[in-house]
Amino acid sequence: AKLNSGDISKNASDKLLQLCQFIDTGDFTNALQVQVLLTTTEWDECQSWLGSLKRMIKTKQSVRLS
Repeated sequence: AKLNSGDISKNASDKLLQLCQFIDTGDFTNALQVQVLLTTTEWDECQSWLGSLKRMIKTKQSVRLS
């Protein structure tokens, strides 16, 4: 909702876009690297949903590998 309403910094939204592109191509290694980067650079802004994001990436990765 914050992304759609523009209530998130450009830096964080750019990283999320990149992360989504990695997921779309099945590049989970780089997707997780971007998630870690968000954790280290955008923690104050994104801490409430970063853990959920990591779990979603891991779930998508495990489904893809099955």
